[in-house]
Amino acid sequence: ARDREVELPAGAIRTVDIADAEGVLVTPPEVFGGRHVGSVRLEFAGNRIVAVSSEHHDAFVRAVWASHTGDRDRFGEFNVGVNPKLAMVPGVPAIPYYGYGAGVIRVSVGDNAESGGPYRSSYHQWFFLTDATVTANGNVVIDEGRLALL
Repeated sequence: ARDREVELPAGAIRTVDIADAEGVLVTPPEVFGGRHVGSVRLEFAGNRIVAVSSEHHDAFVRAVWASHTGDRDRFGEFNVGVNPKLAMVPGVPAIPYYGYGAGVIRVSVGDNAESGGPYRSSYHQWFFLTDATVTANGNVVIDEGRLALL
């Protein structure tokens, strides 16, 4: 599993214990298979990705995704950045320190062996969300990319 120094003092809460993933994840513009494809849309049902599409080069994205083997269709990891010192810099699109800034979400899809998870695949991708809203047990935890609970 992961070394602890990537989480502290940087500040990330992560889990590979994701069950019953349902819904749709739409990402900001992505690079997929080495090509800029715009937003990627992942549809989850029954704890699996059941559809993949993209804003640009959709046939390419579907073909690349279909070519991978193993647990490519699994929600591998969910990370919440909690370090307020790693804030996004206005006007700079780069995400600080692999998404561990306060309120940044990193979703991992596919292989999650590096984090101690059970999924093995030739496919692994990180998706970063900087303006997401996340609720847990009815409480807003992240509000449009800002940590709501401190």
